[in-house]
Amino acid sequence: MSLVRELLADEVVLELACRGLPILSSSPVVEAASELGDFHAALYLEAGPGVLDAQRLRLMRDIDMLAAAAAPDPRLGARTNTESFGALVDQIASCCAIAFRAPRSRVGACEVDDALAQLRWLGGEYSDLIDEVATGICRLPPLAHSRVGILGIRLLTCRMP
Repeated sequence: MSLVRELLADEVVLELACRGLPILSSSPVVEAASELGDFHAALYLEAGPGVLDAQRLRLMRDIDMLAAAAAPDPRLGARTNTESFGALVDQIASCCAIAFRAPRSRVGACEVDDALAQLRWLGGEYSDLIDEVATGICRLPPLAHSRVGILGIRLLTCRMP
């Protein structure tokens, strides 16, 4: 099993974490997904985003840094994916918030149906991206700079195509 597949949760576990359900996992991606789900749910329960946006962006970046550190070198000529793992997890968390956690007084049935359809599609995209990155046929979008990552080590996150 590749490091990418080991570190990134499968789409079912990821969705359950985004829904706010308790998941027994030591994966930092699952923990970040759970927090992203909480932040998106809070947007429907509280007055506005405020500090949540900065924390949400930090979690997305942490997921992206972990994925970049775990990803093998892509094959020569590999295409660059347009979205990062962090962005996909954030979208999954947003759809879970609408479909499963938002008060029905704040979202309509049509919005819930749309979120469920989007969630099914995003789960497949997430799973496909794990497979494509793990096999080297796809490269992750470049990250702008290096910083101390969630693993407590300095990671070089600028992967140029």
